[in-house]
Order: sequence, then structure tokens, then C-alpha cells
Amino acid sequence: MNHLLLAAYPKTYRDQYGIELPACLAEAHPGRDCPPPREFAALLRGGVQARHGPFDPWTTRQITPIHTSQAVSVT
Repeated sequence: MNHLLLAAYPKTYRDQYGIELPACLAEAHPGRDCPPPREFAALLRGGVQARHGPFDPWTTRQITPIHTSQAVSVT
């Protein structure tokens, strides 16, 4: 099941941390094939965000960061 979590992350992340994530999960949850549902969902969401950037969970729209050059000064 942990390989499904890794598939959510981009290849560059998997290449760098591909061994570490399953090892940490195995240590944190010995004897389990996958983490508890809440943790599984959080890790899956992290993988999607790593691929596509953060999104607003209420509207499922992607959040576009505001750059300082776009900021408006209110006085």
C-alpha cells in the first residue's frame, strides 16, 4: 500500500526520499501494511500538492501565490 502513496509524489521526490518514506511508516506503524486512514489521506494530499501545488480544499481550486510585485499597498 505504501507504494501507492509514493506514486502520488513526483519522480524527483521519489528518487530523493523513496526509501525513507516507507521506512518511516514501517517504524511508526509496525505490523501494518499502510498508515491509519487520516495519515494516509494527509500523505496522499501532500503528494498531490507536491505535483500540482497547493489548492483550496473547500473549492478544489488551485491557490496562486501572490508575488511581491503583484502586492497592493493599502494606506
